[in-house]
Amino acid sequence: GVSINAGAQFTNDPNVTVDVSADDDTGVAFYRLAESQLGLGSAADVDVNPDDPTFSAADVAFSLTGLDAASKAVWLRVCDAAGNCTDAFDTIGLDQSAPTDIVFAGGGIVEGDSYYFVFVPAGPSSCSANYDISGYAGCVVSGGGATVGAHSFLATATDQADNVGYASLNYTVLAWTLSGF
Repeated sequence: GVSINAGAQFTNDPNVTVDVSADDDTGVAFYRLAESQLGLGSAADVDVNPDDPTFSAADVAFSLTGLDAASKAVWLRVCDAAGNCTDAFDTIGLDQSAPTDIVFAGGGIVEGDSYYFVFVPAGPSSCSANYDISGYAGCVVSGGGATVGAHSFLATATDQADNVGYASLNYTVLAWTLSGF
């Protein structure tokens, strides 16, 4: 068996950990890791010494190569002392990009506008973003205010690979100016 990052569906770091395990009556002699089944043929042997009938290794370091993708594979080949080998693989999505194109939803506040003290419109209630590979994990709006001065709302968008993107909505609250009495 092989498991990347303890079975996680996505990661934002190409440096992952792999848990490997195998059972063999004569004992596991070595294993190999690669990003493709074809690559197992030229991957370096990792010796298991002494041969272990119930072999397991946790948190083996492995680096994914290439561009971000919804599915990256890590292949495992386990061989016994008699030369019998078997292959297995696991996949994980690699997404190193923060959410983009964050948009506020709801409310009536416009970026850069000014509003008089008692006429401040409602602020945004939610947000959305472009989550390229791993997909939506959350978008939260915080901040704002109705007191005199500069204010901003902050949108925090998170994808399933724990990448975070931010957007702000800035506005000013003006004091009343009484005159003409």
